Amino acid sequence: MKNRSLTLLALLGANDRLGQPAVHRTTLVKQTFLAETIRPIYRIWLRTFAFVRYYYGPYSNEVFDRLDTLIFNGLVEVTTSERRAGKIEARYKITEAGHSLLNQLQPTEITTLATDLVWALQSLGVDQATTICKLVYPVAEFKRISA
Repeated sequence: MKNRSLTLLALLGANDRLGQPAVHRTTLVKQTFLAETIRPIYRIWLRTFAFVRYYYGPYSNEVFDRLDTLIFNGLVEVTTSERRAGKIEARYKITEAGHSLLNQLQPTEITTLATDLVWALQSLGVDQATTICKLVYPVAEFKRISA
């Protein structure tokens, strides 16, 4: 499995294990950005996603390309999806097959990182994309992207 797909699967798995089974697409992108930012702390040297500045914070279309692959392979499911005012509103959830695959691959640094990140965000009461953006915008890496 590619590192990008594993990152998303690990984040969705961590959200599910910690009581947030369905994750909003914007929240997932922001969690992925934060995971990319802190990956060196976990000795993960390979950068997986490239982000650009976007109105709602850091954005990477690669996240959705990888999600499509995970959905196609039955590892992730779309729990809700609708288009509102030109925006796609969707939530994603890891499937039993996705959990099974993660269990086969554990322990890995990325699953540890994902669990720690989601737990920390929940501990801080950060459960919505707008709140995550308040954390993301001051990050030095994002300031570099914004410049």
